[in-house]
Amino acid sequence: MLPPLFNIDLLHTALDEQALIITANQRLCSKAVDAWGQYQTTLDKPTWQAPAIHSLAQWLDKLWFNLQTQGDTQCFLPLASPDQQRILWERVTRNCGKMQTEQLAKQASSAWNHLKQWDLSLDDIRNNQSFINETDQTFITWCTQYQSLLKKHQLLSQEDKIKRLINAFSEQKLAQENNAYLIGFDDLSPLLSRLFNVAVKNETKKIVNQHAAKSLVRKRYDKPSDEIDAAMQWAKTRLQEDIHSRIGIIVPELGQCRDAIMDALTRTFEPQQQSIDTEQTILPFNISAGVPLGNTPLVADSLRLLRLLDSTCTLDDCLQWLYSPFWGHLSQDKPQRLALAEKLEKLEQFDISASQLRYFAQKVSQASPAVESPTQDDPPLNKPSLFSYLRQVHELKQSYHFHAKPSIWVEQFLAVLGVLDWPGERASDSMEHQQTQLWYQVLETFAGLDSVLGSINANEAVKQLGILARSTPFQAKVPDSPIQVLGILEGAGLRFTHCWVMGLNQQSWPPAPAPNPLLPFSLQKQHNMPHASAIRELAYAQSLTKQYRHCAETIVMSYATGNENGDIHWQPSRLIMDIPLSKEKEALADIPLQPSALTALDIIHCETAPKIKTSAETPKPLVGGTAVLKAMVENPFDAFARFRLGAKRIDTPVAGFSAKEQGIIMHQALAKIWETLKTQATLLAYNSEDLNSLVQSSVAQGVEEQQSKKRSHLKNTLCELETQRQTALILDWLELEKRRPEFSVIHVEETLTINVKSMLLEMRIDRIDQLADGSFLIIDYKTGSTSINAWKAENPEDPQLPLYLLAFKQTVSGIAFAQINIKARTIKGLHNGEQSIDNNKSFVAIGDNKINLPTTWTETKEHWQATIEALVARYIDGDTSITLKNTNGFNKDLLSLNRFNEAESINQYCNQY
Repeated sequence: MLPPLFNIDLLHTALDEQALIITANQRLCSKAVDAWGQYQTTLDKPTWQAPAIHSLAQWLDKLWFNLQTQGDTQCFLPLASPDQQRILWERVTRNCGKMQTEQLAKQASSAWNHLKQWDLSLDDIRNNQSFINETDQTFITWCTQYQSLLKKHQLLSQEDKIKRLINAFSEQKLAQENNAYLIGFDDLSPLLSRLFNVAVKNETKKIVNQHAAKSLVRKRYDKPSDEIDAAMQWAKTRLQEDIHSRIGIIVPELGQCRDAIMDALTRTFEPQQQSIDTEQTILPFNISAGVPLGNTPLVADSLRLLRLLDSTCTLDDCLQWLYSPFWGHLSQDKPQRLALAEKLEKLEQFDISASQLRYFAQKVSQASPAVESPTQDDPPLNKPSLFSYLRQVHELKQSYHFHAKPSIWVEQFLAVLGVLDWPGERASDSMEHQQTQLWYQVLETFAGLDSVLGSINANEAVKQLGILARSTPFQAKVPDSPIQVLGILEGAGLRFTHCWVMGLNQQSWPPAPAPNPLLPFSLQKQHNMPHASAIRELAYAQSLTKQYRHCAETIVMSYATGNENGDIHWQPSRLIMDIPLSKEKEALADIPLQPSALTALDIIHCETAPKIKTSAETPKPLVGGTAVLKAMVENPFDAFARFRLGAKRIDTPVAGFSAKEQGIIMHQALAKIWETLKTQATLLAYNSEDLNSLVQSSVAQGVEEQQSKKRSHLKNTLCELETQRQTALILDWLELEKRRPEFSVIHVEETLTINVKSMLLEMRIDRIDQLADGSFLIIDYKTGSTSINAWKAENPEDPQLPLYLLAFKQTVSGIAFAQINIKARTIKGLHNGEQSIDNNKSFVAIGDNKINLPTTWTETKEHWQATIEALVARYIDGDTSITLKNTNGFNKDLLSLNRFNEAESINQYCNQY
């Protein structure tokens, strides 16, 4: 049996006196009761009387119950729960317009509690010597409204409860205690001090550990991660020395670094948990900082499912919902879910309407093949399709009232989750089972908010339920463990065999003052309220540091001298400067996965994929066309992943028109313009008014086409601005076109096909001009930056125009990029050197170019032919090597697939084991 976490010797006197013993929190109370029980077993007592040890909350509830049983009418009103108080504060601060209501309500509630706990009234704010500013006056108004709401809903606050108990003791309705002993209290608020003064006849004493540590050392580390790893390795060593040890790890800012602590604990004590082949279980150590229930995957996804009751959902919610295992039958639905996710992402909208969701789900469900039975003897699978699920939710929504009280919404929420087959087909693990039980408790709590919330719509109901879930901590229940990771207040009053207190640098300890912004600073300092001043925080830190100097036989107090980036340097807290600095350091090597827990790994070289079967008699299309060639130049693996495996990058939604949409509009407008003009002569003949009308109507048509695809996303004002922007750009570009030598536009959006190595490459050329001498110029519009360096000799970065040149069989004298964007409207190209084809001298002649091409037009075409054939041949042969031509253009979306950044560490690991 592990030793108790509380030193029961401290309570013998109090227990012998049958005195009142009050702890600051429930954790400390339960540990003290456990310690008393273990002490009784050492005396061979089969039974014993429960000690009079209560947490503060338990004691107050006991006194309140005594008054109620006496028929005290002032105790019959219900006490406002924390959630009821939050909602009332949100209501009074809702229309302030200064910050988020939820955060402001928390600050207002905290300020009110401080005011009441320090036995002050609103008059104390009004009478404060400092000037009453607008914030003070606003807070006074809010407090008045809050009191009115409490009265309206017939609710009592916790402070009202304590004041009634004080009066009851004064009226002798409650019996006084002879003595009281307090454990774990750093200090008492004036209101609690008044209560103890009337509740206790003789004296109220504070009990603190006075044990002298055998070893007390200070340790220094370069950065917080080193400090955390060292503490975990130290704890593991202490546990190996004595498996019956009680080891405490105290972290002042545990909530902020919980993930880093949890990761280090897992790597140190349960490394096999990091293997994907290991079932995830609750780890056998206790970390007190829970996670918000609303942030756990099960409950977060449940809330997303309920948001289907709204008329729109965010794209992120839709995708997370589709990928969730906590509803439906994922093993059957997965292909449909992935197909629907792809369709939604391609919309490039921030929000998806419920009708859109159902429409595309129906399309996906209709396109999916029927699900066959596993065997011929099994009955046919009769499970709902993706569309069927959404249709059922829609039918439920249609039957609901638009507004309802929380208790009614809970019934409807459960119905929605029911038709979605929540929580999914797979068996829940232990942690998910605990989260499910707590989720039902949250729903029950939400149902009890009818009186303060009243009738609300579905959106508000889900929002309030989400706030409630996120404010409910989830702490997995684990067996008693020798390793206890606690916050600075949670560990106060406990007793360990070994204890490590970390994070004690000058930046964090003592904490910086953080007075409440809604109360006058001078008032907070005058009454020594929490976090009000540096003096208050210093006294608080001194008291806790003193307690931890006596909490174990072996104590380590540590700090990091800098942050993870090494650009900040800290000194140790002055509160631990007198402790001798230890020269010994724990091993800080990264703790690897245990080889015994994993299957041995081998490196498999896979730089060549299966070849593509080709036939000269029946050439096949090259899926991806010219994009395949560009990808092969940038990185062969990316070409393989994108065009043979089908790995796709979905564009992220943007506010307004995306770059892709802007490019489509520009191309379509220019095509329409030149289909109308046809020649430069016609362009020159147009007056400015007619030309402006032609350009504007051409752009507007393209804008309208894009808007029709997502009207809720692209509003009319945005469309008007985009039309104006592109009209101005194109008119400026046409001024350049007027200055070129004579030309006619003979083709726009011309489709050509070329056979390369028995692969058919289909392409669409933006524009082909015929020049005065009868030769042709091929133009490719670009709305981004361009450079003819993209055609350099060795593997051209952009082989598109060279391929167009090879595919177009008539006499071509030049190829060019037409760059049209806000930075520049220009034409850049390469010509055969026989004549100048541009007055602005924007073309480089083949004979004097600086891009390492052959010196003649014929040789250049032959070079490009050989280069493109080589690229296609490598693609056909299955080249999947990772060879980056330009890291800036590297497709980072495929990093998780090619694992380029992990290659070195993977090789090192495999070589090690």
